Amino acid sequence: MGIFDPLVRYGNVENIILKLSSPEAYNDPVVKYGHVRRIEPYNYVKQIFERHRHYTQFIERKWNAMELVPKEMIQLHDAEGRILYELEKSPLFPDYRAVLNDALATGVRLDGLQVISQNLDGLLWKGIMASNLSFTDCSLRKSRFGACDFENFSFSSCTCTGVKFRNTKVGGLSCFDSDLDRASFGNIRIPNGYFTGCSLEYARFTDSDLSRTGCHTTILCGALFEHCTLDSCSFVYGYPKKEWLTELTLDDCSLKGTTMAFTNDISMINFCDCKVRDI
Repeated sequence: MGIFDPLVRYGNVENIILKLSSPEAYNDPVVKYGHVRRIEPYNYVKQIFERHRHYTQFIERKWNAMELVPKEMIQLHDAEGRILYELEKSPLFPDYRAVLNDALATGVRLDGLQVISQNLDGLLWKGIMASNLSFTDCSLRKSRFGACDFENFSFSSCTCTGVKFRNTKVGGLSCFDSDLDRASFGNIRIPNGYFTGCSLEYARFTDSDLSRTGCHTTILCGALFEHCTLDSCSFVYGYPKKEWLTELTLDDCSLKGTTMAFTNDISMINFCDCKVRDI
């Protein structure tokens, strides 16, 4: 049958396979298993290797093409456009909310974060320290802020119905034209805060220090301030509007130097254990 190297597969084995269909070859004493239907195994193995080469080239082309496609990144920016955090868009992180949630969970510092037109309903902010955060035209319904420390924090044209703040300091809080109906503030400090053009209907403030905080042209119907320090606060409406303080309740609150303008009839306000003469 000729001389072939038993350790070389290509150019040797296939040639032997083709010869083993002839009596001269399969009757040779060195052949252990006799006759082979040569063309069938030859073509079978050849086709397997051809498929392997094809699939390898296809996968290489696919990966090369994927490397040329730019990755879509979801980024958190500050007001000056600097990237605070980013992740590649994926099924796990499909949108801005998911990326922000991951940043909060991993303790990323978010000083200067600027958020515009995002749905952040129900998001949990726990133990976050940050300064100069701003939210514009966002939805934060039933979002929760717990044990946080913020400096210069603002809402503008936001929907914050049912938002909750607990055991949190919010220095320099500014709320403009935002809906905070049924919001809940417990054991918080908001020195020098402002609520301008907002709605705080049926909002609840308990065990909190709101000294020098202003509520200007803000609806406070049904709101409750309980065990709060409201010293030097101002409650002012831009024009006479009888309904803006209807059923407002002040329970065991300090009111030293507090100002209430356009309030001709204080009978619409419920005072409990408060020194009204301090107003």
